[in-house]
Amino acid sequence: MVVYFGGCTWYYLLRHTNSEEDMYEKKTFPHVNNMMEEDFMFYLVKSCYYVSTTVNIIGYGELAPQTTIEKLYNICLELIGLIMAVYFLGQFIEIIIESQNMDISKQVATIQQEIEL
Repeated sequence: MVVYFGGCTWYYLLRHTNSEEDMYEKKTFPHVNNMMEEDFMFYLVKSCYYVSTTVNIIGYGELAPQTTIEKLYNICLELIGLIMAVYFLGQFIEIIIESQNMDISKQVATIQQEIEL
């Protein structure tokens, strides 16, 4: 869902916020990546792919922002990806720690039962 929303936002950003000067000089993301003549669906899939690689902190580098507004949006995507990665890593570590604590508490209960006998 994040990737689709980000891809749609990226698509809108590319189509509606680039200055005429940047468009004329062909210094925008669609120009540099040969996307100007493509249809809507190709453009949307390419935008979602770009957002996916950026949010997941992969960033292959074959697609790169060109203008200032594109770069600012890219920074926001990277921060969102970093926050998501830290959150999920924290949840994963919490699950591991809880499972280890459960194992220890079971072992302690077993030892206490053996002592009582």
